[in-house]
Amino acid sequence: MRGTSSFGLNTVRLPGQGGKMRVIELRRKPDNGKSLKAFADVELGNGIIVREFRIICEPNRRPWVACPQLSWKDPESGEIKYKTVVTFPNQLKGELDLAILNAWNREKENASGKQYK
Repeated sequence: MRGTSSFGLNTVRLPGQGGKMRVIELRRKPDNGKSLKAFADVELGNGIIVREFRIICEPNRRPWVACPQLSWKDPESGEIKYKTVVTFPNQLKGELDLAILNAWNREKENASGKQYK
């Protein structure tokens, strides 16, 4: 599938979790000038799969990872609202961020003939 990569070798040992975590899929978004760059799915060491992490990269800022979230349009204000679906302890979130961003950076380096920001 174009724009999709599997990272079976991108495995990180989770301290205290009794297992490993790995990025199982990374889906790039077209570089259309928007801050959302890719989605990532991660398998935790206990077999739980968490889908739809978002890689965000705003102009002149470092990329960061957003946890899966729901969005909806507020019927009264018309604003788009967001709610995080899954939250992680700080240490685990840091490990997830590192693994996801490393996978994304490798994907950018391996992409032939395309420029990613």
